[in-house]
Amino acid sequence: MDDVKDAPGLKPQKSVVEILGNFDAPPKKKLQFSRFSNQPTLNATKFWRNDFFQPLSLTETEEKAIGKSCFFCGHTSSINQYDQVLLDGDSSPKQFCVCHLCQLPRYIGGTTIEQKGYPSFLIELSQTEINSLYRYIILSNFVVQFSKVQAKQMGIDNEFGTWLFETNNELQGLDAAISANAQAAFKTLSLKNATFHAYLAEFLSYLATNEPENYANRMNIFQNVVIIPTAKAYSPEQCIALIKETKFTRSQDNKAFKFLWEVFNA
Repeated sequence: MDDVKDAPGLKPQKSVVEILGNFDAPPKKKLQFSRFSNQPTLNATKFWRNDFFQPLSLTETEEKAIGKSCFFCGHTSSINQYDQVLLDGDSSPKQFCVCHLCQLPRYIGGTTIEQKGYPSFLIELSQTEINSLYRYIILSNFVVQFSKVQAKQMGIDNEFGTWLFETNNELQGLDAAISANAQAAFKTLSLKNATFHAYLAEFLSYLATNEPENYANRMNIFQNVVIIPTAKAYSPEQCIALIKETKFTRSQDNKAFKFLWEVFNA
């Protein structure tokens, strides 16, 4: 039951990560990314309501060796944590750095209960691309809550924070387009007193417990199902840390939005 898979059935295009830019220092050991490879899988156990991510406690030497770049999306941050990841073909998991957003599908039970993300059917973007985009959306919605004076006091009035404030309308438009996609895809699956979030976790749990062969094939069964992060994916303290430490190049924003609008309005 691998934690890393290539997403099936998707046509390679230019990476949103590449277009939006990974504004961080590259990891010491360069990881090779393509749009639909190295994707975090949807995971659940028999007791999915107890599936909460518990970060590994590593020594300073171990952390330095692994680094702070997410194994899946490549995002580098001081708030990233460490987890066991089972690579395709390996018999035992290895320790890797994983960002908060790439953990969401891997612990679908905890994600559902804590309302940190919701499922959507999306053929245009991979899970890691969704995470790269929603990192900006979440941070932008956080920034606009504060006045310029408050932002300065919090230390989030840097160039990145200013860009997030100025482009909030565009980012909200992208969020609305993706949310509408999710509602259209799953509206027939919503029943009284329940949501597709819980059904997805329950079904994955059933497969993991009763049909291990189908569970191992879940990336094909749930082809193009992604988890959309919500504002609860980051705490206020984590939002502040991300805004402060992100190295931002303003010249990249126009081509990023142009590409994304083309994707969702094709």
